[in-house]
Amino acid sequence: MLLTPTLLPAVAIRTTYAIDLGYVAQARVEVQNVADAAALAGASYVAVSGAGNRTRPFARASRPVFGAF
Repeated sequence: MLLTPTLLPAVAIRTTYAIDLGYVAQARVEVQNVADAAALAGASYVAVSGAGNRTRPFARASRPVFGAF
C-alpha cells in the first residue's frame, strides 16, 4: 500500500521522459530529411541548369581567407 503512492510518480515521470525523447528523435529525423531533400534539389538544379558555370567566379571570390583577422 505504501509502494503505490511512492512509485506511481516515478513511473509517470519516466514514461513522460521516454515519450519526449521519442518525439525529439523523430523531429531530428524529419529535419534531416528536409535538409537532405533541399540539398538534392539544389544540386539537381545546378546540374540541370548549368548554373554552376555562372556561379564559379562568385564562389572563388567568396572563399574564406584563413589566417586573416
